[in-house]
Amino acid sequence: VDYSVTTDANGYYTLPGLIAGSYTVQPTSSGYQFSPVSRVIVVGPDRTDSNFTATALLQIRGHVTLNGAGISGITVSAGTHSTTTDSSGDYTLANLTAGTYTLVPSSSGRTFDPLSRSVMLSGSNVSGVNFAVVTAPHLISLTPTKAQMVGGKSHSVTALFDRAVTANTYIYLTSSA
Repeated sequence: VDYSVTTDANGYYTLPGLIAGSYTVQPTSSGYQFSPVSRVIVVGPDRTDSNFTATALLQIRGHVTLNGAGISGITVSAGTHSTTTDSSGDYTLANLTAGTYTLVPSSSGRTFDPLSRSVMLSGSNVSGVNFAVVTAPHLISLTPTKAQMVGGKSHSVTALFDRAVTANTYIYLTSSA
């Protein structure tokens, strides 16, 4: 026998007209998870102790860009939850319960800014948790400076990049002369 009822404004429900026997009761509602997931209830004339606890399921949304445009195929993870950006660079981590999550974007060979973000969910969805793919600086030019010979093998050059270089950047030059 399948019955479907809706809880009242206080969360109470009644399954009228059941005959004595065993029944499995399973609550469902979009956007919630329940504990327990279901329970077997043995019904006599009346039964009033068949309670469940509902926990809201929440979402974290954001966007991942490369040079200002959305990029697809980037994995965004938060613990055991993960998702992939769509063709617009948007992502949604769904079915999360309240708590603090550390989001980490990843894609082979790419670096992100920021490397991770901490998000606290406490009753409502969070959006705007964005990341950007950081591309390596591009060398624009190498300009020889005043020759400074050290043992006859060293010269000095000035390197110009398309943006600030914030980490150690090594340039290896070889000469065929």
